[in-house]
Amino acid sequence: MQLSPRLIEILDRLNPPQKEAVMNINGPELVIAGAGSGKTSVLTARIALLMELGVPPERILALTFTKKAAEEMKSRIVDMEGDSAKRLRMGTFHSVFITFLRPYAHYLGFRSSFTILDEDDSLSCLKRCIKAVVFADKPEDDKMTEEQAKYYKALEKKYDARSIRNIISSAKNHLVTADMYAQDMNRRQRDMACGRPLVYRIFLEYRNACFRSQTMDFDDILLHTDILMAMNPSVSYEIASMFDYILVDEYQDTNTAQYSILSRLTVNNKNICVVGDDSQSIYAFRGAVIENIFRFKDEYKGAKVIRLEQNYRSTQNIVNAANRLIAFNENRIPKTCFSSAERGSAIKVNACRNEKHEADFISTVILNKMKYEKMDYKDFAILYRTNSQSRALEDSLIRKRIPYVIYSGVSFFERMEVKDLLAYFRLSVNPDDDESFIRVINKPVRGIGAAAVKKIAELATWQNVSMWKAINMPEIYSAGLSKKAYLGLEEFKRLIAEFNDLALNETAYKTAYAISSAVDFYNEYKNSASDESKQRAENIRELVDSVKAYEEDINGQNKDMDERFQASSTMEGYLQNVMLLSNADTDSDDSNKVSLMTVHCSKGLEFGCVFIAGMEQGLFPIEIDGDMKEEEEERRLFYVAVTRAKKHLFITSADERLRFGKRTQSKPSAFINELIEPPKE
Repeated sequence: MQLSPRLIEILDRLNPPQKEAVMNINGPELVIAGAGSGKTSVLTARIALLMELGVPPERILALTFTKKAAEEMKSRIVDMEGDSAKRLRMGTFHSVFITFLRPYAHYLGFRSSFTILDEDDSLSCLKRCIKAVVFADKPEDDKMTEEQAKYYKALEKKYDARSIRNIISSAKNHLVTADMYAQDMNRRQRDMACGRPLVYRIFLEYRNACFRSQTMDFDDILLHTDILMAMNPSVSYEIASMFDYILVDEYQDTNTAQYSILSRLTVNNKNICVVGDDSQSIYAFRGAVIENIFRFKDEYKGAKVIRLEQNYRSTQNIVNAANRLIAFNENRIPKTCFSSAERGSAIKVNACRNEKHEADFISTVILNKMKYEKMDYKDFAILYRTNSQSRALEDSLIRKRIPYVIYSGVSFFERMEVKDLLAYFRLSVNPDDDESFIRVINKPVRGIGAAAVKKIAELATWQNVSMWKAINMPEIYSAGLSKKAYLGLEEFKRLIAEFNDLALNETAYKTAYAISSAVDFYNEYKNSASDESKQRAENIRELVDSVKAYEEDINGQNKDMDERFQASSTMEGYLQNVMLLSNADTDSDDSNKVSLMTVHCSKGLEFGCVFIAGMEQGLFPIEIDGDMKEEEEERRLFYVAVTRAKKHLFITSADERLRFGKRTQSKPSAFINELIEPPKE
């Protein structure tokens, strides 16, 4: 088949390994892509080639970890191949797998209109579950003895909601259900040894609460997809048969659930290409399993392995240093990256007196480079191991009037007023969503206070139904609510019924506009005297505008597209799009500012000049008690930080640092000596 001149031009620009990775289209392929080696170019060219060879775009599945990465790739392919590329099945694991779940949700006891809990809502739900399981018999604060108060305070620490959520999340990512956890005596004994014997009951209660509310958290999307495919072979076959070719980006970051689902999708068709770099596997704390990339060749016999080793981002000095560093890891796929760029300036290492001196040193370097090298603020990034390090850095930047932005702060969709209106949107699609119900049952104020909400929750638990179903039962009238609360409930029921009708019959924007007008948060904030309230009003308007933008975008995508592949322009579609956004998708700031972020947040980004602050033993690497596996993960994290730099790299440490309220003496990180080339004798 004759390839288009545009694709031929793109293929001609690829280096030999890149071109080989693109052209080897049939069978399993593992592409080991070093930092800055052009993996996105390989993936987009490969998909474009498949389309030009006659593969229908809807039969190509491409999976990424952020919506931003998926949109960037799809945009490039549309430029190459035209609007037909809009039919590609391309998106994040969660956004794609949820489309597998919805049509078959009834197999799992869910409606197709189930809603998704974000991290805050899942935490709130979990707190209620902990309270129900662990603190059901806790006396009122004013009735507790001193001894009881100490006991319950200690218990609250042991059953901290975030810690319990991490345990449950880890279990789900390893395909362990609540029932399996409860039956696993090893896990229960481990919890007992940690003084938390009731974790399994909390897990069961959380599972039941999500089912009553017809909600899933992010981990459930993966867990339930795997369960669906495992328990229903015909459904699994139907889903797998939808695709002829599968491509996976950042494969080193996949967890057990994602690995299992990919295995099910490729049980008959082995046309899978995965791209990743074991040296950049840094998300073990989120469940990523680095062994997935190591065992790819065992899972897919005869897989072709191609290494992309030419770095197009960084200078030779930076690439050589990164090679020296990562070579200290024993558990890795060997590769030697190289750069065709100039040698570049030497890596600068600076030991400072304390964190203030360190921050001032960094600020001074930024100002000098701005003045003498004509760099912009946006060319600089300051990376650190923990968020707490940003305070001293911010102090210095503010004093020296250097504009900056912190990545992974509070995103637009995490703001209080935005979450309030989103809760109404979610109830319009799924009135059984308890988290949304609790959030807005008395917003705006309608006389339903905390005591009334508690009684509604007790009735719902007693009847084993959602709170929405509870307030629509005859038993609600014997629950002992005040007359004012009953009047408020009638108003709330009328509103949610109207919103539900809108969501079922109208477009996303018409639904959003009507809901926003009915609850009228906008005018409530706008008419307040404070600047903060006026900003909240603008955020409400921006949220409604975002629904309009989503609808216009979807309508544009659906134009001239087969009805089978059209995206939903309903409120349900909008909510799914919003709820599955990651920090990487929402924390963008394109203005001319210095970027501050943890190293974990920096993955996938690049900057002209990078500062890695706090390179001290116990901080980076973080204290790891001699665990070799954790040490190698910390080294990979440092490798990621180093390879964000294009031209200039500064590494700083402090002789003493304020940590946990105390001044502590520090030693420079051992990683620094691994990175820097020893002087020649």
